[in-house]
Amino acid sequence: MKKLLILSALALCFGYASAQISPAQNAANKVTAFVNVNVVPMDKERVLYNQTVLVRDGRISEIGDAKKVKLPKNAVRIDGRGKFLMPGLADMHAHLNSPHELPLYLANGVTTVYNLNGQPSHLLWRDRARKGEMLAPTIYTCGPTIRTAKTAEDARRIVEEQSRAGYDSIKIYSFVSKEAYPVLVEEARKRKMLIVGHIPREPKFEDVMKTGMAIAHAEEFVYTFFNNNVDDDSRLAEVVKMTRENNVPVILTLVAFDRIIRQAEDLPALLASPEIKYLAPWVRESWQPGKNLYQQRFANAESINYLKKSIALQKKMAQAFRQAGVRIMVGTDAMNMGVVPGFSVHEELRNLLEINFTPFEALRAATRNPAEFLQPGEFGTISAGRRADLILLDGNPLEDVSRASRPAGVMARGRWLPADALRRMLDEVSADYVKEEQFVKANFARDPAQIFNYLSENDPFNNLLNESTANLVVEQGAGEFRKVFEQAKSVNQKSNPIQEEFINNLGYRLLGRNKTREAIEIFKLNVEAYPKSGNTYDSLAETYLATGEKKLAFEFYKKALEVEPNYPNAKVAAEILKKLEAELKTDSPK
Repeated sequence: MKKLLILSALALCFGYASAQISPAQNAANKVTAFVNVNVVPMDKERVLYNQTVLVRDGRISEIGDAKKVKLPKNAVRIDGRGKFLMPGLADMHAHLNSPHELPLYLANGVTTVYNLNGQPSHLLWRDRARKGEMLAPTIYTCGPTIRTAKTAEDARRIVEEQSRAGYDSIKIYSFVSKEAYPVLVEEARKRKMLIVGHIPREPKFEDVMKTGMAIAHAEEFVYTFFNNNVDDDSRLAEVVKMTRENNVPVILTLVAFDRIIRQAEDLPALLASPEIKYLAPWVRESWQPGKNLYQQRFANAESINYLKKSIALQKKMAQAFRQAGVRIMVGTDAMNMGVVPGFSVHEELRNLLEINFTPFEALRAATRNPAEFLQPGEFGTISAGRRADLILLDGNPLEDVSRASRPAGVMARGRWLPADALRRMLDEVSADYVKEEQFVKANFARDPAQIFNYLSENDPFNNLLNESTANLVVEQGAGEFRKVFEQAKSVNQKSNPIQEEFINNLGYRLLGRNKTREAIEIFKLNVEAYPKSGNTYDSLAETYLATGEKKLAFEFYKKALEVEPNYPNAKVAAEILKKLEAELKTDSPK
């Protein structure tokens, strides 16, 4: 029975992968033929008219004049008359949170994603996709973001661990030290790992440029080289020269920055975008007014004015990069707040056109340029031997780039998905999130081992787990989570639901839903489970204080300081304790 449940779970999560493809289309010995199609090869700006393109075993096997190419008897024919065939697109700055996001990429013709904060589940998805066990874009993934490496020893250890785990790349964040940065780069190159990142603040800017690391955002130049001076572009030529001479690839992510501005300025308009409906319910909820971090952070006119000046500078810089021949790669920071996977690539292409990229230059930034960075010769152009990642269009994208956003069909590693299949994939996404959350919630107590295995493969950042447990408590009470806790403890001492931090966060999620009594019960459970942690008592005390129960707040703040005098919030707790003591004396009857 357990095996059947696990298979059902996987069918639920990846159902679109098998439902849309016939056995004939999947058979390794079959050939797919795009017949009488116009090919946009993207090796240079040209169109090859009336061609036949043969695909065998996931790769392009032959291209030639439709009158001369002989079709194998077993070929599956796709009529290309009047249509245009171009390479699949890439998103070079994506954050994969759930397998349910993967159809959004494919439906938009995005057949390659570069995942910039990897977890073990991403390696599983990558390998399943490459083996044909899972319908998805081809995934290249960084390891977990390297945020605060301080020493050379830290750097060597981190890169060795990520390399051994099998990640394709490292991602360097802003706060790695001057000592650690060059060692990270050196160790990654030794292991033939890709390198991408924010521009770290401690090393010299020119030293970072000399490494040739791919830069993850155009805004990083604003924070570092321009020192946040968005009113002065006098040094633009200098930064462009340095970037070009060191062959630094740049992922602009203009769409992500623009959407930050839109959230700060007119959040309801952004939330009305039709593609928002394809996101997980808990993601949509976190983007709403009152919860949206960008709306809160940049609520005033001064902040919005700064953001607008910054993106204007970024666009000037992007124009100058284009003119100088810097390699620009389309990336969108997909699943950053406000950015919807797949759809965001076409918005970024529009951004490039608006700053005077030609259609060919814009599309090259989403096809050939990413391929040259990720895996030269593997994809990104239409030629024999390349991976068969293709988009069939009703018109010439070199005349109108927006045509790439309306595919008549998409091929991913040789698997053909016609337009109706792409629509069905999209139509199922919203319902699949709901079914998956119900499946996890219903089986927590019944079969925790199965659920933890499922989550370990499909929930890299615990988003589904967080939502499921919160809903469980809201709908059935804190006692149901206590059952989950006990079951989890008996199955795996390292599972998330029994960790202090997870339980604490659950309590605060419930507070965010105005479920104060339920939150108190969860905080009480955490105190029982971790009686030597000052933080558990502190959270309970804070909640009692918010409800006006001063005596209980006093009791638990006092206990927090007794069990752990130097816990992180100890100084604040001590001040609150003094204040409460005075108030309780004043409030007590004479």
